[in-house]
Amino acid sequence: MADTQNKDTQNKYIKAAQEADMSLCGEFTHAAYDQTYAAVMDDPSRDAPELLIAAACANMDIVFGEDHRDMASTMEQIMGLTKALPGGHIKAIALEYPVEMQEVFDPVIMRDIGFEDFLRKAFLLDLEATRSLADDMMQSGDIRADQHAYLMNKLQTQVEMLLNVPDLENMMRGSSLEGLYQMVKTAAEHGVPVIAADMHRERLIGIRLANPAMPYELRMSDDDFDALFNQGVDDRSDVERIKDMGVDLDGPGILLVHRGYAHINGTGFGPSAGVEQTNGIDDILERSGREVVTVEIGSIDVPDRSVPDPADLSLAIDDMGRPVLDRSVYEEQKAIGDAPETPVPTSSPDLFKP
Repeated sequence: MADTQNKDTQNKYIKAAQEADMSLCGEFTHAAYDQTYAAVMDDPSRDAPELLIAAACANMDIVFGEDHRDMASTMEQIMGLTKALPGGHIKAIALEYPVEMQEVFDPVIMRDIGFEDFLRKAFLLDLEATRSLADDMMQSGDIRADQHAYLMNKLQTQVEMLLNVPDLENMMRGSSLEGLYQMVKTAAEHGVPVIAADMHRERLIGIRLANPAMPYELRMSDDDFDALFNQGVDDRSDVERIKDMGVDLDGPGILLVHRGYAHINGTGFGPSAGVEQTNGIDDILERSGREVVTVEIGSIDVPDRSVPDPADLSLAIDDMGRPVLDRSVYEEQKAIGDAPETPVPTSSPDLFKP
């Protein structure tokens, strides 16, 4: 089923690219994208690939903000764009993965590595990244020694269990990691660099320690978690990481970006919410003079538009697991004046230095 859906998505992108005449890529304008947007919203038979191809033709960066349970759908969309766009038009794909994963994203490795070997390497790299992060947080006093010990024991147990599964490859078919593997392999085949671009991941330690399933005495406080979360959706250091990996953000070509939806929708928690949330990767790219289209992907019946900065497009996941372009909720709210406004500030104090 998943392979069929992937091919269907990719064929839609290729068809949309052909109809848009990709030889004109680079000459299209934002106005042309606006015209395509209006046409697609008026015609339910047209779909997201047409809009995203039009955005690419208008030289707009595309930032996907997902419900992480639907990561495979994000990878499917990125793969479709990678196959459809002319060589060189995508300058890089930036993923919300720890920088340690760069090793397995290497195009030479991806050329020959099978899915099971990819999985085992990815699990071990992620374990080492999380262990190193937890060590640093304990040394800095952000977590206690007993929290660190509990977390390390759980992580080691989980990874050992996964590595010892007799048929790991088949068990992980249809998972987000299969989607990641297929996408990175496709990017390598098309000469598009994939960058592990999530520099500060302390929020992930917070997510584990704030889980209600944690023993009460080890649980992280709400205030500490809020601070880690808000710091984590500040993407300034991630943009610097992309530059350090050799991507010229001022030069030709577009950037495809994968993030959780909280990075692009302006949501935050606690007293500092609404401050550093103006430093999502889309905000930073736009302040540098780039045009960006943001795409929400999530398994939700009615997208939540009570956030400060809703996405430009919404792809809801239907009962069959297929992304469906939502044409109604945000448009209707805009029409009656109930849609939330994008935050006015374009900069914020450096509460959390990259």
